[in-house]
Amino acid sequence: MSKAYPPSVSWGVSDPTRTLVLRRKFSAQMTKRFGVIKGRVNTYMADSAKFEGSGLKMAAAEYDNIPLIIDAFMRELSAWERETILDALAFPAAVTGLGWTTVFTNAAYDRGIRTASANLSSFLEDVLGTETAAEILGPGFFRERMRIFGGLTFSSLEGITSAMNDQILRIITEGLIQGKTRKDIARLINSRVDKIGITRARRLARTSIAHIYNEGAVDAYKGHASMLGREILGEYITAGDSRVRPRHAARAGKFYELDVIRTLFGEPNCRCTFAPVVMEIGQKMPSKRFGPVNPLRQAA
Repeated sequence: MSKAYPPSVSWGVSDPTRTLVLRRKFSAQMTKRFGVIKGRVNTYMADSAKFEGSGLKMAAAEYDNIPLIIDAFMRELSAWERETILDALAFPAAVTGLGWTTVFTNAAYDRGIRTASANLSSFLEDVLGTETAAEILGPGFFRERMRIFGGLTFSSLEGITSAMNDQILRIITEGLIQGKTRKDIARLINSRVDKIGITRARRLARTSIAHIYNEGAVDAYKGHASMLGREILGEYITAGDSRVRPRHAARAGKFYELDVIRTLFGEPNCRCTFAPVVMEIGQKMPSKRFGPVNPLRQAA
C-alpha cells in the first residue's frame, strides 16, 4: 500500500483542507449582503409614510390596515433579498460571469480537483504523462458536478432567507398589534437578520466550502483510480484539536473507500478531509484500521 502525503495534506492543523481564506471570503460576502438588508429595514422603518400606523395605539377600525402594512413590507423585503442575496447575477457575477455564490463553490471544487492531482502527481506522471483527470474524463463531468453543488448551496441560502422571513413576519405582526414604535420593530427585525440570516449563512459558507472541496477531491481521485488501474482509498484526517467532534476524532487514521468517505463530510463547520492511499496492484484490503467498506461492494 502506498501513501501519498505531499505538502497539500496536513495532519494536526486547524485547516486541513487549506480552504480557510476561501471560507472567510465567502462568509464575509454573506455578512455584507445580509447587512444591506438591515440597512434597508432601518431606512424603510424611518419613513412613516411607508410604515403608516406603526408606533400608535390603533383604534379598532385601524386594525384593518395591518394586513396591508405587513404585505407591503414583506414584498419590499423579498425584493431586497432578491437584489442582494438571491439574485444569481448579483456582484461579483458581473466580473466573473458566474452567480455570486457559484464563484466560491466552484473555487472550492476546483481546489479539491487540483489538490488530488498534485497529491498523485508522481503516480500520474509515470502512467499518464502530463494529462489530468479533467482532460481524460472530459471537462463536462466536472462542470456538471460544480453546477450541482453550486445549486445545492444556493438552495440552502434560499432556505435560510425563508426561515428568517417567517420570524420577521411574526415580529412585524406582533409589533403592530402591540403598538411598538417603528424603531423598536426595526431593531427586532434586524435581530432576526443577525441571529438567523447572518449566523446561518456564515455557517453555510464555512460548511459548504470544506464539503465541496472534499467532493472535488473524491471525484478526481475516482477518475485517477480508473486511469491508474489501482484502487485509491481515503485516510480520514481531522484538525486534531478540541473542536473536532468525538465521532470524527474516532475516524482519524482509518481508511475508507472513496464512495464511503464522501458521505462522512458536510456536517456544520466540519473541517475534516482525507489523504489518498494508493493500493498496490492485486493488494487485498486489510480489515484492521479500515472503516466500513461500501455495502454494495460487500454484496457483490
